[in-house]
Order: sequence, then C-alpha cells, then structure tokens
Amino acid sequence: MRRLPVTLTLTSALLLGLAGCAGATSPSASQAPDDQAVVSEQACAAPTLSLSPDRAAPGADVEVSGDGYLVCEDTGQQVSEPDAVSAVDLYWVQGGETINLGEARVAQDGTLSGSFTVPADAEPGELEVMAGDGLHVSSEPAAFTVE
Repeated sequence: MRRLPVTLTLTSALLLGLAGCAGATSPSASQAPDDQAVVSEQACAAPTLSLSPDRAAPGADVEVSGDGYLVCEDTGQQVSEPDAVSAVDLYWVQGGETINLGEARVAQDGTLSGSFTVPADAEPGELEVMAGDGLHVSSEPAAFTVE
C-alpha cells in the first residue's frame, strides 16, 4: 500500500472539514442519538452583509445588516447549537487600503445590525465592506460605491 505524505493527508482532512462547515446537509433526526441536537444547514451558512444604501457621498450614514454570524463547530457529527459572536468589526477596503469603520452588534440569533459613516476623505469609486471578528466569522465582501 502506498502512503500519502502527512501534509497532504492533513490538508485533505482540513478541506473536508471546512466543506462541512460551509453547508453540508444534516443527518435526519432518525440518525441522531437522543441526547444530541441536529444542527440545520443554516447553522453553518456563510455570514451575509448588506448595505443600505449601497452608494453614497463622503459623510453619509450607511446601515449594515446581515445574518449567519455564528461560531460554527460543524465536524460532520451532531453538535450543540452554535453561539453567536457578540460584535464584529466593519472594514472598508479600497485601493489596497483597509480601514476599520468600528463595530456592529450581533444578536443571539446571529443577526448583525449597525451603521458607519462614509469617511470624509473617501475617494470616489467602487470598494468593498466586510464584517468579521478576526477569529470565528468573516462575511463575503459587500460592494459599495462612493459618489
């Protein structure tokens, strides 16, 4: 039998574990032991981020919302309900520069709400806004345009 290098085996296991957290289907209730809760697909869904408005001039206020800001410990087995992070930082990414815009609150159900002010020195054009706690969760970038 041919052995795979340890790094290849560990990398494959890590990738399979991450794929499970990204939306693997949950076993049916009949497959779960009585003393463990079945975790839904939604428990490990990637965090979302929405901006309103999605375009504004410097100095304007922008509301942020989202969901899925939960600590996911999905290992492919039954796990307890995931916990929400309490707050995340909002980041502005434009022209290779990242600016911390402050914090947004996260409710117990993993929903995010907050706001930020478009920086006074923001350059006109397209950019991205992200939300994350630096450890457990990070949203996909939300597009924003400075007018």
